[in-house]
Amino acid sequence: MVKRLDEDLHITLPVGGSEELQLPGFGTSGYRWFFSLDDEDVVRVVGEPRERGDAGATRVGDSMDEFFIVEAINPGTATVLFELARPWERHDVSTRREVTVHSGPTG
Repeated sequence: MVKRLDEDLHITLPVGGSEELQLPGFGTSGYRWFFSLDDEDVVRVVGEPRERGDAGATRVGDSMDEFFIVEAINPGTATVLFELARPWERHDVSTRREVTVHSGPTG
């Protein structure tokens, strides 16, 4: 199941578990979502952001949402910070979303 990230989020995952997150797209204006982790030993973000959608159904100028997979790799708590910015203006962040991941041993 995909979770739309419209606000900060807290999730609990077993080690080895993952969650797919959907962030609103602003690609036509040059904005992209970038992420940083506060503890790479607990969580990783798998792959690069990717856009998903039926290209035939989108109109010129439409932005497609971006999708990220967050995976728990060890027990603990970590935070993933997503920031919306233009690549050439990374210091000028438009929007932030914080995902706190609590990870525990598999049941």
